[in-house]
Amino acid sequence: MDKKYYFYIVIIAAIIASFVLDSKIVNLFASNRLEILNIMFILFSNYYLLYLIILVICILLYKHKNKIIIFLLSSLSTYLIVGFMKFIIKRSRPEVISLVAVNTYSFPSMHAAIAFMPLAVISKEFPRFKIYYIIIASLISFSRLYNGVHFISDIIVGALIGYIIGLGLLRLEEKYNCLNNFFIKLKNI
Repeated sequence: MDKKYYFYIVIIAAIIASFVLDSKIVNLFASNRLEILNIMFILFSNYYLLYLIILVICILLYKHKNKIIIFLLSSLSTYLIVGFMKFIIKRSRPEVISLVAVNTYSFPSMHAAIAFMPLAVISKEFPRFKIYYIIIASLISFSRLYNGVHFISDIIVGALIGYIIGLGLLRLEEKYNCLNNFFIKLKNI
């Protein structure tokens, strides 16, 4: 069997296990918080950090206008798709004391989706920074579990959605060169 299939099997097993263990995991973290970590994970949970990451990635991609547009389209698509899913699924937040205020539904995690969405572009354009970005995206995602506002399944599914959207739009652009064709037609008008 190909390594790719084992990877898919592990991902599916992780998602299933996360749904089974959701309450136990969130309660474990909620009952074992440390003050120093509380401050750190509240900061990692702030949307301004996500906006800053998006801005930095756009600045890094300034020479690649197609990649910036793909990146921004991925951001918008991720936001809309996850927002729509939250509206349809309407999963309640964990019933623990949370460290941050939230007023939306839980599934899937918007923070995790937006945090992992740029991974495909970063892997392609800045491969030496890939591991650092994975660590940052993981900390942002984990902060939502630690802060008591998401279940682990919300985070895993959100991260997968964000990554798949980012990768999908990047591959579409690479295969069909849609944006270059669009800009050429726009110039000819």
